[in-house]
Amino acid sequence: MIEFSATLGEIVEMKKGISYRSTELVDSEQDGIPLINLKSFKKSGGFNENGLKYFCGDYDNSNLLQPNDLIIANTDLTPNGDILGSPILLPKELHSKNVAFSVDTTRYRITDARVVPAYLYRLLQTPLVRIQFKRYLRGATVKRFAEKDAKKIELSFPTVEEQKRIVAILDKADEIGNNSEQTKILQGQIAESLFIELFGDPILNQNGFPLTTLSDVCEVISGFAFKSAEYSENQSHINLVRGQNISHGFLDWKLGKYWEKMDESLEKYQLFEGDVVLAMDRPIISTGLKISEITTEDMPALLVQRVARIRSSKLPSSFILTLLKHPIFIKTIESSKTETTIPHITLRNVKELQFPLPPLELLEQFSKTLHLFKQITYHTSERISFSGDFRNSLTQQLIS
Repeated sequence: MIEFSATLGEIVEMKKGISYRSTELVDSEQDGIPLINLKSFKKSGGFNENGLKYFCGDYDNSNLLQPNDLIIANTDLTPNGDILGSPILLPKELHSKNVAFSVDTTRYRITDARVVPAYLYRLLQTPLVRIQFKRYLRGATVKRFAEKDAKKIELSFPTVEEQKRIVAILDKADEIGNNSEQTKILQGQIAESLFIELFGDPILNQNGFPLTTLSDVCEVISGFAFKSAEYSENQSHINLVRGQNISHGFLDWKLGKYWEKMDESLEKYQLFEGDVVLAMDRPIISTGLKISEITTEDMPALLVQRVARIRSSKLPSSFILTLLKHPIFIKTIESSKTETTIPHITLRNVKELQFPLPPLELLEQFSKTLHLFKQITYHTSERISFSGDFRNSLTQQLIS
């Protein structure tokens, strides 16, 4: 039941973010403060933790965010204005830090006690509100909307108690949905433990296995140099596997780009189930290499430039994936990184990676045990896999 209606301008105070020069951006929080920018937004709304930049220029307290502040993308370079009006609610892990926001974003600070911040965040993600933002879209290549137009957007709210109830339900739906990713992370942890149990430490090589290189037992190639200007946004087209899609050992299609059709010139770069892919520029993240295994859910898919495909008829893909997650191999690959404008590792670095080669019977035991574990967790993952669409539907049903 609607308690009251208001325009956005009546319930929030709006402030544009900081203009900055490229020389004021640094690599880490040790040298600057976190800066929320266009790369910090997911298309559907929400925070992309890999999109933070760090700012070392001048600022004052009016340029900093507070808990319960919302940040909105007011500029968009995507063809359809996909993130225009997309919201972020300042994440809890940033509440205790000085955090700035860029000129391409606007801070919304709630001024009406009848509005629950987390509810407004959810409300701004609903299709009816996003359509209102797009109605005021201006520009061709660079799309924007003006603050005066954003203030006109019309919203309706239930009581504070009802807003809190709805937020609690949607938070729980998010928690359930995130379990699908946690299941995949758990599978990776099990693989690492089993790897050590069967093969021992690959650096000490206590079992005296013969040494080999990745190129001796695998086909290792890099991808095709697709033109980003020709990327498709149509999810029914062919998945393009880019470094941005690789995270925690599996592929995340929230930042997906697509290619319209396959032709003979691209067949070499086609990916199949069991292929292992490795990002070769900016490869290191907090959990290690950006590496993943291709599954049937990811196909059809094509490999892009600066991503390596590792394919082998001699080694199980699960062995390759787990081997490359070992800290010493992460360190080895990281130490061979080429320091150019975009730091990257070369295909040669990957091909020459040396490791002990276990006998076939141990490799088969490793593969079969992991397959059994995946079968046990399969039904759990299947029950949760629909949760993305379910959460969107639930949001629309609760907030209408």
